[in-house]
Amino acid sequence: MSRCIASTAIFSIFVGVTAADAQRRNEVAVGLQQRGYMEPQYAAATIESDYLFVGGDGVPFRLQLNNVSEATVVLQPPSGRLDGLVQLGLYRKESGTWHQVQAAVSYSADITNMGRSSSFVSPWRAPFELPSATMLSVDGTVRIAEPGVYELRVQSLSGSCTPACTLVNSTGLLRFEIRNPNSIAEQLEVLTRSARSATLDSRYEEADQFLAEMLRLHPSSVVARLLAGDNNERRGALSTAEADYRIGVSLIRSGRDTLFIRGKTSDELARLAASVDRKIDRLAVRRPR
Repeated sequence: MSRCIASTAIFSIFVGVTAADAQRRNEVAVGLQQRGYMEPQYAAATIESDYLFVGGDGVPFRLQLNNVSEATVVLQPPSGRLDGLVQLGLYRKESGTWHQVQAAVSYSADITNMGRSSSFVSPWRAPFELPSATMLSVDGTVRIAEPGVYELRVQSLSGSCTPACTLVNSTGLLRFEIRNPNSIAEQLEVLTRSARSATLDSRYEEADQFLAEMLRLHPSSVVARLLAGDNNERRGALSTAEADYRIGVSLIRSGRDTLFIRGKTSDELARLAASVDRKIDRLAVRRPR
């Protein structure tokens, strides 16, 4: 099922570790989570992958360490490095078989500590303490040059902890496709994500440039109009935002953006149009009179 503009798909799996298991032994579950993903608006992923990335900006992910036991544990990675604690493997599908390939992985310098009632961000320093029911997460990026279908896996775990504990690989696979921006649909996908990222970072003028390029390539772009409405709404240009939304909803209902509507049901398009109508109504109330 297609999702509306700016929807995200988050893929996070911690399986096989129950509270009863944790009570019998100290365990830290290690998992991978997709982050910052925007559902494709124009170019669809193949049936072999869960995510599609067009262009070479890298695949963002989140590494999580979840203390599912009742005891507080202190983790000490080998040499004090995160990549010594958790070794990731990247695999590429070739002729129906998965082959390991070299992965260029980088991590953020900060780690997020999420407890029962609060969370905070701090620099990565080892060793680190995980109270019971606490999760530590760090953002990473894997850069891949060649197009294809890939899997990112937790390959192995190592390190020591006090008191003694077990590091458990409780991750699902992150399977994704890398594609070069050859077609107009794929070029629009790159511009869509670039514009959305710029808007979320309050780089409104930069977003304008990406959106202008989208409309140059595809003047009837629903996505460009809706993203322009959001970009203008966030910077306080409410009348302009309303005009963008009105053009966008008109394009949805007329079916003029044939690249956008393909593969979408009439119910999905109707729900999207209704959600844009609600944005217009909300702006009408907020707009200065």
